[in-house]
Parts: sequence; C-alpha cells; structure tokens
Amino acid sequence: MASIQFVWTEKETGTLLAYGIPTWIVQLILPLGCAVVGLRLLWHTSETRQGRGVAALIISAIVWAGIWPPIAPTKMMWPALTALLVGTALGTPVFATLGGAALILFWSADLPIASIPLDHYRLVTNPSLPTIPLFTLAGYFLAEGGASKRLVQVFQSLVGQFRGGPAIVTALICAFFTSFTGASGVTILALGGLLMPVPLAKGYTEKASLGLLTGAGSLVLLFPPCLPLILYAIVSKITIEKMFLGGILPGILIGQPSGNFFSLWWPSSDCLAGLRRLWKRRP
Repeated sequence: MASIQFVWTEKETGTLLAYGIPTWIVQLILPLGCAVVGLRLLWHTSETRQGRGVAALIISAIVWAGIWPPIAPTKMMWPALTALLVGTALGTPVFATLGGAALILFWSADLPIASIPLDHYRLVTNPSLPTIPLFTLAGYFLAEGGASKRLVQVFQSLVGQFRGGPAIVTALICAFFTSFTGASGVTILALGGLLMPVPLAKGYTEKASLGLLTGAGSLVLLFPPCLPLILYAIVSKITIEKMFLGGILPGILIGQPSGNFFSLWWPSSDCLAGLRRLWKRRP
C-alpha cells in the first residue's frame, strides 16, 4: 500500500524518465515486487490449501485494520508490534520484521507511509550502487582467468616454508583476493576448492580448514574498495572517499590473521630453544 501511494504521487507529478516514458511506469516495480514477495510468503505459510486460506484471511483482516483502523492508530501501536514479534518468533523473515516495525511506527504516528518506499527508491537509484554487481563480475573473471591458481603458487613460494605456512598462505591469498572483489563473497567461491587441500595436506583437520577458509574470506573487509563501506556511505549519506580513508586502519587490524603475520618475523619457541642450547655449548 505504501508503494502504491508513492507511485500514485509520482504519477501526478508527470515526470519523464527518458524517450517520453513516465517515471511512474518504472517505479511500478516497487508495488509489484512487494506483491510477489507477499504472495511467496503466503504460499509458504502452510503446506495445505486450508492453511493458506486461513493465513490469507488473517492477512486480509490485518490489512483491513491498517487501512480502516477500528480505533486510533496510536492505541494500536503496541498490539501491532507485539503481533509482529510473535510472527518473528514463528518464522517471519528478518527483512519483513524490520520493514513491518518501520511501517507500524510511521502508521501509529499518523505519518505518510509512502515516505518509506520513497527513501528506498532514493537508495536503489544511487549511482554508486552498480559497484556491487561489477565487483562480483570482476571476481568471476579473476577466478575463470586462473588468477586464483597463480596467487596460490605465489604465496606458497613466499611464505609456505614458514611456521604455520598453510594458515598464513590461506589468510594472505583471501585478503589479497577480497580487496579485488570488494568482499562480495566471491572469494570463498573462487578460492575454496583451491585452498582447501593446502591445510589438509599439512595435517589440519577438516573443521579447522573450513573455519580458516570461512574466516579468511572476510579479511580486509574494510579495505577500499569494499562493498560494506560503499553501502554504509550510501545509507548514511557520507562521502565514499571519507569512508575509505576511515576503513584503512581497522582493515589492517582485521587483516592480522590471529597473529600469524608476526610469525614471519618473530622466531618461534623451537627456534629460541635451539639458540639457548647452542649458547650453553659455546666454547
């Protein structure tokens, strides 16, 4: 209903997108998309037609109460939030819970609910948002081009012989690859099959190897360019350049994989013990 109100308001303005196409035609994707999501959720409420019919009646009653409330909306805020909390405990998706809470608060305060899809439309039409699919595409190109295999060979040659070498190799490769894919999750897809045999061959358990790969895939999560910073900058209306600068130092701290970088330069306990024995046996 909020999306329909938003589109109806845009239709009255008469703005054009391009080639004489009205803007509201494109914005129809909002109410249509919400309707498809709602129908899908309704279909999964039960495995029987009777159950879906009961759910449809309950939903219709809720919508009716929202459009023509029997009492003042300010008095229905807490019952509506309680019903939403119960629905969340019964399996309502998180996005529906967050969106429903926003709608209830706007509705109970007698504010236009069309402002919610308006803000959503403003965010999704931000020119910086296409970086997300482009980062994902870049990650697939790197994986299909064999860059991930060459990265494994390079880092194995550089640090594979050190103490904890497999863990260091895995962390460094994932960190390096993540910085090119914007921490979009492509790192695990592109490197998981290649890196999994590395720690297993050195005696790591399967659970430890899986945990290492999963954790290393989110390293340098804050290094520019990265998707979390871009999305946060879009939502919070902060310049992306400032977000990138602010993420460098935290990114360095996150990129320290359990102190393994220090083992490259700091002698291990076995090495120190050997030096002590040599010192005692000096002439």
